Amino acid sequence: MGIFRGIKSTYRKIQAAALIENLLREEKENGNFEGDPQSTATGLVRDCWDILGELLSGKMTGGRPHKVVIAAQSLAKAIEDTDASDPNYTAYGMALSRLLQAAEDHQVQLGLTAGDFGVFDEAFRTLKNQQDELSELL
Repeated sequence: MGIFRGIKSTYRKIQAAALIENLLREEKENGNFEGDPQSTATGLVRDCWDILGELLSGKMTGGRPHKVVIAAQSLAKAIEDTDASDPNYTAYGMALSRLLQAAEDHQVQLGLTAGDFGVFDEAFRTLKNQQDELSELL
């Protein structure tokens, strides 16, 4: 059982990183992101998993959160950990905003649960705090 949990967790990390990578690629194409989207996405998921692994692996809740939830949590953590002067700070917020909007638009097709939306609420608060911080700088 333990070996399969590790495989399932690795698969879920890969899925979440792929979502973030695609979002960051779009930000790079728009001139809003500096760096390699793939390695950045992998690092964001790894850093988030290092802190929230018990939750994200399903050990605490008995069920793994959706890959979109892991991606949203990883981007929210990136925003919290990144200084507003960092050129990628805004890109993380734009990516998270698009991810949350897509999750809301496609919640039925994705099979998102009330628990998933609890995590989205937390990610949305992080996004709102970022927007407030940026508006203060202007």
